[in-house]
Amino acid sequence: FFSLFLPSNIGGDLARTVDLGLHTKRRSLIAASVLLDRLSGFIGLVIVALSALFFGFKLVNEPSVLMILLLFAGILIAVLLVIFNNAIYRWLNRLLHAKKGIFDVIRKLHAEVYFFRSKPAVVCLNIFYSIIIQAGASVSSYFILRSLKVNINMVYPLIFNPVITVITSLPISLGGLGLRDAATVFFYAKAGVPKDIALAQSILNFTIILVFGLIGGIIYVSTLRYRRLQSHQTNSPV
Repeated sequence: FFSLFLPSNIGGDLARTVDLGLHTKRRSLIAASVLLDRLSGFIGLVIVALSALFFGFKLVNEPSVLMILLLFAGILIAVLLVIFNNAIYRWLNRLLHAKKGIFDVIRKLHAEVYFFRSKPAVVCLNIFYSIIIQAGASVSSYFILRSLKVNINMVYPLIFNPVITVITSLPISLGGLGLRDAATVFFYAKAGVPKDIALAQSILNFTIILVFGLIGGIIYVSTLRYRRLQSHQTNSPV
């Protein structure tokens, strides 16, 4: 919901962190859970895209797409190593001569995220859900294109949509508007989809996102009073 009118998913994550932080004293844990949720989503994106590329490499013989996916995979591996490998994390701290201030916040956040290393079932389940969601979004795009009379192989949405999602997540536009459309037109042109059809698909995709976002907003507003009362009861002395 918040991502619809804030700078992309990052703005939505910040709003979610602030809102949840108001209802608990463990704000670093809330920030860590939101970060891990976003990281799980990124893992799901990379897995879906690379899996589709593996089976459809001959179909999508485009070096730029391959380079982008390899870049995403490299960034993901680097982030996971820093977060879940204490030796690499300590080495990076020494390399950057980390001091107090903002680095204290980063250390607390790292400690909270690192805690989830002892909860592999939770992490794996979150990644599994992310894969299902990302694959489902790609399948949705496929059927939208088919409804627009475009005969396209399923491999294309499974590869292109994760890349488009990452680009849309850049916090340089409200709700990803403009970025989503431009990226959709650019990538689907490589599959022979006309620009007007690709743009129509992007708009229809955003319409679906808007509908679900508004439903989420209604649920958020309708449960706000209950969550505040629950938080007050939890924080009140017995």
